[in-house]
Parts: sequence; C-alpha cells; structure tokens
Amino acid sequence: MKVRAVGAVAVGAVAVLALSGCGSDLGPDLHPGQAAVVGDHEISMSEVDSRADAYCTALLPGLAQSEIALPMSSIRDELVSVMVDENLARQYAEANDIDVSDVYEANLAQLDQQLNDPTSGVSEENRGAIRDFNRMVIYSSSVQSEVGGSLSRGQKKLPTDQELAKGKQEIETWAQANGVEVSVDPRFELSGDDSTALSFAVSDTTKLAEVARAEVGKAQPDPKKITAYTDTLPASQKCG
Repeated sequence: MKVRAVGAVAVGAVAVLALSGCGSDLGPDLHPGQAAVVGDHEISMSEVDSRADAYCTALLPGLAQSEIALPMSSIRDELVSVMVDENLARQYAEANDIDVSDVYEANLAQLDQQLNDPTSGVSEENRGAIRDFNRMVIYSSSVQSEVGGSLSRGQKKLPTDQELAKGKQEIETWAQANGVEVSVDPRFELSGDDSTALSFAVSDTTKLAEVARAEVGKAQPDPKKITAYTDTLPASQKCG
C-alpha cells in the first residue's frame, strides 16, 4: 500500500484511489455472500457495494474535472484491499498490545481539517465517504509503520514505503503463524500487470481491463489507458 500526502487524499480523485494497491492473498476457502473473511471477521459483499457506491459519488466531481471515468470494479478492488488491511492490522494490534491511537488520531484530525477546508473541493455531503476510506488507510498504515520499527509514538509523519512494506510483511507472517486466515473472493484479485502483450490468449477487452486496473494503482495514472477500458463498459459498471 502506498500512502500519499494526506492533502492529496482529499482532492484528487485518481490520486485518492491510488492510495491503495495492495491485494491480499486468496485464501483456500470462499464464503458465500462475503467479499473477504479476515480471521473471524467477515466483510460482506453488500458492505463493499454500499461503500463503493458512496465512494464513487464522492469521486464524481474530481472525475468530471479530469474528464475520466473509472471502472467500478477498480473501486471495489481498492475498498476490499483497504478493508482487509485495516481488519488484519486491528487484529494484530490487539493481539500484540500495540497502541497507535496518538498517531492515528493526529493524522485523522489533519484529514478532517483538510476535508473541511473550503478550498479542498470536497462537498459536505461527500466528506463522509472520503473520510471513511482514508480512515481505514490511516489506521492500517499507522500499525504497519509501528511494526516496521520507525514510528515514534505521537510523531506526526507519513511512513515510508519501506516501513509499510516491512510492517505489512510482519503482520502477514504473524497471521500465518497464528492461523488467522485471509480469504478474498477471486473477483477482487488485482492483476498488477501493465503489459498490453499478455502471455496467454485473451480478448481485447480483457487486455484493456488488465491495463486499466494496473494503471489505477499508480501514483500518476495514464487517463488514456483507463478510459480505453471504461469506454467499453455499460454505465452501470463505471464511475464517472
């Protein structure tokens, strides 16, 4: 997961979505009606759909300004990844008596200040969805950075990618060692492939989808690659 400056979180539609690019491993057991299961915690399909719809609505002004649309599948992918990471981080923190409340609350307050700034470009009715998404990102990144070993309690700073990666790996290792299984419905699996020349025979639309999904996860996505795919989708399957 890559965490950008919180200021960018509030105003850039594609930049906001690029906060997360970390899919979870697909567990062996799938659970009907659930988007993901993290240990004993279930993340329902209906919860993902509801949050995705609200998040899409919040992104619409920025997408319109950028003249771009996003696949709803990408928004759902990002939400599932973020929700899984937050749940796993909370279980790890509870099991290991880790408290990141000072850093979490400080960064959440900073986000609220920026969302409430009239220059943020985020309307009052859309702030809740933006805050909800980034609240989960802030919590999981706080725990990951604490576990990564470089976060001083109460220090207001953004974690580095290296700190996050180290912390995330440690949390995943702990989960495996303690029987905390993570199962994610395969429809949410992220490809991470930015190649238009895939090594197996697929349709042109599938190739475009693979490229678009990889592009959305970048810090500076190419709108043309995303639009090439979203233009093939019916209105019900895209945001913007």
